[in-house]
Amino acid sequence: MGNPKLYSGPFTHRVRPCAAMNSPSESGARIAPLMPHRTHHGEAGHPFNDPRPIVNGILWVLHTGAPWRDLPERYGPWETVFKCFNRWREDGTWVRIVTLAARRVG
Repeated sequence: MGNPKLYSGPFTHRVRPCAAMNSPSESGARIAPLMPHRTHHGEAGHPFNDPRPIVNGILWVLHTGAPWRDLPERYGPWETVFKCFNRWREDGTWVRIVTLAARRVG
């Protein structure tokens, strides 16, 4: 049967969740400059909180291949994680995060 594509984009392989993402000081400091501005640049919505649970939720879905609706509650509402993933994929944030992770591994 093979593995279905999880989404179409430059990174169609499965990504393993990184234990370092759970470290508040190191990983948060590394990805903070890559994240969109907290206040949505004047658009509607409340300011973003800590992005690590959302990033970990995205990695969980990509690693497991599970549907977004099956995302464990500890990562936040699946709708929020899904919307962030799509927004970050469209604006290039996700590519920057994955590129940074690839540089650290390689």
